[in-house]
Amino acid sequence: MSSIARSRRCRARGLLCSLAGLSWPLSQALAADFKDDAVLVTATRSPRPVATALADSSVISREEVAAAHHLQLIDLLARQPGVEVLDQGGPGSVSAIFLRGTNSQHTLILVDGVRVGSATTGTAAIEHIPLAQIDRIEIVRGPASALYGSDAIGGVIQIFTRSQANRSAAQASAGFGRYGQQQYSAGFNHSDERWQFGLQVSHDRSSGFSAIRRLGNTPPAPFDSFVPDRDGYRNESASGRLAYRWGGGEVAVFAAHTSALREFDAGTAFRGIESDQKLQRFGISGSSGALGALALRWQVARATDDLNGGFGGIFRTTQDQFQVLGDFGLGAGGSATLGLEHIRQQVDGTVTFTVRERDVSSAFGAWQWDVGRHHLQASARHDSNSQFGAFNSGSASYGFDLAPGLKWVASAGNAFRMPSFNDLYNPGPFATGNPGLTPERAVNLETGLRFRGEAWDASLTLFRNRIRDLIQLAADFSPVNVGEAEIRGAALQGSMTFGSTRLTSSIDLQDPEDADTGLRLRYRSHVSGRLSATWTSGPNRVSGIVRAQGDRFDDAANTRSIPGYATVDVALERALGSGWSAALRVVDLMDRDHFTGYVFGNRNEVFATPGRSAFLQLRYQTE
Repeated sequence: MSSIARSRRCRARGLLCSLAGLSWPLSQALAADFKDDAVLVTATRSPRPVATALADSSVISREEVAAAHHLQLIDLLARQPGVEVLDQGGPGSVSAIFLRGTNSQHTLILVDGVRVGSATTGTAAIEHIPLAQIDRIEIVRGPASALYGSDAIGGVIQIFTRSQANRSAAQASAGFGRYGQQQYSAGFNHSDERWQFGLQVSHDRSSGFSAIRRLGNTPPAPFDSFVPDRDGYRNESASGRLAYRWGGGEVAVFAAHTSALREFDAGTAFRGIESDQKLQRFGISGSSGALGALALRWQVARATDDLNGGFGGIFRTTQDQFQVLGDFGLGAGGSATLGLEHIRQQVDGTVTFTVRERDVSSAFGAWQWDVGRHHLQASARHDSNSQFGAFNSGSASYGFDLAPGLKWVASAGNAFRMPSFNDLYNPGPFATGNPGLTPERAVNLETGLRFRGEAWDASLTLFRNRIRDLIQLAADFSPVNVGEAEIRGAALQGSMTFGSTRLTSSIDLQDPEDADTGLRLRYRSHVSGRLSATWTSGPNRVSGIVRAQGDRFDDAANTRSIPGYATVDVALERALGSGWSAALRVVDLMDRDHFTGYVFGNRNEVFATPGRSAFLQLRYQTE
């Protein structure tokens, strides 16, 4: 290792140790002006206060989302505990999430309860979901196949859109930033005893910067990807919902559409090349209200993902989804949820797949029991897959109140992931599919402590996730089942409020390795951390966040190292009165020269980052 690399690693570790040292004092302070009444749905598939959750989870509130409109969703998620991200340079670039050290296909993405994503790539196009459309986000870390089926090996991220919000409000915003960035959004929500209506529209565009930059002075090779130009981006989105209510019942129709156009570098022979992607989601849902001890919920939805990748290939995924859930009150602190689901995935386009569709029928149940100092949550699920047969998943969690505000938790669960259509049937010529692949399977064990006071909270979680039949790319870029991966880790989080200041911090320590070789998994670090502070005085609010990322490797052989880095973001917001506010936000204040990965293993080309950039926003809201 070079002296420069050692120096960078030491600096990163020093900063992360400082973040860790700050986490403990957060759990020691008390104040009377903070009360957490957030509700978490994703962890149990029924609404429960965050304070009662046994799962390792987080909620990103609508205030936090609104304060980050200048970012992309992937950037906001990178600020959350347990989340590492990869983007391939520039706004709207292909992005990946590594939740708790698992692969990018191991995180299930839901939008308003609807499974979204591509059945060909096996991932969701989160880079095209604009923050202006989002009301709040829930993150559940750890296996959740017992509730959601395939893909939830690392956890679940559920996004709730503004059009679903059950309140009356209007909002609009306009913002401008570096690289010709322009953001506009507007929306209206109405809610009364009989009707709920929501409509949101947004427009985001940027002239961008070169998504790829070259390292050193090596002359370009014939197959290099770098093109010395700006790679722009445009996103236009709309979502809406209309619901009618009677007594405790409701029926609603909803729809959403996103159109995104992204320029990218693919060598001088393909100047000006761009990808065009359209995402749609629509359906009907309802609930019965209380029928004695039973309440029913149901939803029928279709989600589509259309991608024109820029080289003539068109990929279309259609996911038709049906679900019905029954919530039961069992008395004496107990409740249960039973559900049936059916999903049909179909792929079409210009690429010929030998198999184009599959069906999954599922039944599941979840049970919760809270009596005195004891808390139990358990779930079980059976999935019948037309390609791979039957899967059985289960999980169980136990919590015990050691003292007021102090809880010990322990849990165990298994999860699985079906190979994508690309994994199985991609005709090539690159990354040819392997129809002999078997599903990935995982078993996770964890334990931890939860601390909660009037103005503070903290948690410590230890986990071990073992994944067998892990799917990785071979030397010819074809997918193969390579054996086992083991991810061991510890996560420490804390937050506190004193006076007009709120502090939050987290640190993640993990050892994500290929159990067969002992080498680290691609794009995973051993350590990462975050420290943020917000100070409010009258109409003014000042905030800042420091985020540090340890070094990573972008190849399975651990020969190409991506250096660690740290960034600082700051924001100044001021309320102007009558619902108006203005904000100035600066990303990467220290202008750190870092990159996210090498381009197709080329040591002379890396995916670029924007560096220091400012964004000015004017916002109006009645809520």
